[in-house]
Amino acid sequence: MTEIGEMIPLIFNFRTVSERIIKIKSYNIHKVRVVTLNKIILKLEGLAVLILCLYFYSTYGFSWGIFLLFLLLPDLSMLGYIMNVRVGAAAYNLFHTYLVSILPLVWGIVTKSDWSIMVGLIWTAHIGMDRLLGYGLKYTTHFKDTHFQRL
Repeated sequence: MTEIGEMIPLIFNFRTVSERIIKIKSYNIHKVRVVTLNKIILKLEGLAVLILCLYFYSTYGFSWGIFLLFLLLPDLSMLGYIMNVRVGAAAYNLFHTYLVSILPLVWGIVTKSDWSIMVGLIWTAHIGMDRLLGYGLKYTTHFKDTHFQRL
């Protein structure tokens, strides 16, 4: 008659139960390292964008009072969550995407409009700041479900 300890390796197809636990733990640790590295890269990108926006904002000599006043303005897009999660995520993502925030910046450069450049720099700086702090684009499942959590 075999003992239970001898049967467990046969069931799991490993030599020992501890070997199975080590394999599971090493996989999870590896996965955590990859996730952490991706988040760090995205945060560093956000920091770089924020620093560049602050540099060009100061180079143009725009008012820092206006910068501070309008820095959090894109977060008003969260009001879409009052309707439902789908509308909230769509509104938030629209106002927190670099492609959209760069449009007034490009328009300002082409038309030589300081106001448009200022809006584009503040808006893009806001997105960079959000990425630096770990806030990402939203999924329609839940407000806190962002692309940062799924990396």
